[in-house]
Amino acid sequence: MNKKDERRNIPTYVKPDVFSTGYIGPASVLIFFIIATLINKLLMSPVVRMVFLKERMEGNFRLVTIIAMIFYRSYYILQRFKEF
Repeated sequence: MNKKDERRNIPTYVKPDVFSTGYIGPASVLIFFIIATLINKLLMSPVVRMVFLKERMEGNFRLVTIIAMIFYRSYYILQRFKEF
């Protein structure tokens, strides 16, 4: 089923709801959706920011680890050549 068919089904389900509950039913669903979206935005914004910072710090740690490994390997090889 494509998007166009899905949009056609919305009035099919809303029409009986309006007849049984009046405008309160669809309006309450819309209000619930808006309130849930706002709560989700408020709760998830700090979490997303912290996950981003954690991922960035892990990337920085890996970079520093690789740089340190390259430095110490070259230092070790240099020390081995000084012995000869």
